[in-house]
Amino acid sequence: MKNRILRHSKFKINRLYNNSYFFLFEVKNGKIIEAVEDMDASLTQCVLFDQNIVPRDSV
Repeated sequence: MKNRILRHSKFKINRLYNNSYFFLFEVKNGKIIEAVEDMDASLTQCVLFDQNIVPRDSV
């Protein structure tokens, strides 16, 4: 089973946090036996630490 969740919010530092999460569940006999979560960690880092990603070619 898979699930995708979109989160839209605004931090106190006035930065938007619009991230997408992906969950993958392995189900056996009607019970979840394993769960995997993934998200855009670079977006989280940029918002939480007030950073911007700059392409390598532009440095």
